[in-house]
Amino acid sequence: MIGVIRKGQIDSLAAPLLVGYTLDVVAWGHFRNGDSSAVPVRWSASGGSISANGWYHAERAGVFTVRAVSVAQPALSDSVAGAVATVSLAPTDTLVDAGGSIQVQP
Repeated sequence: MIGVIRKGQIDSLAAPLLVGYTLDVVAWGHFRNGDSSAVPVRWSASGGSISANGWYHAERAGVFTVRAVSVAQPALSDSVAGAVATVSLAPTDTLVDAGGSIQVQP
């Protein structure tokens, strides 16, 4: 894609992420000709770590922010906030035999 980026955007985060989980975050460039595509950015994040290719790893519960700055046009950036949650298991009446297992859903 050749062109000047008109606007940068990070896909929004729809649901809370669990501590220890990883999320693939993508930055999109919206070009003057109307096209959109993923663009190279420099990432930064709070509440966890983010790799150079956009994999965010949630390290603690709370609110976090992911920020992307365009490599080609550093004046263009975007950020998105999300939540990192923990899972608590309530006691249950289910009995499990030694060596058995149960399926737990958040």
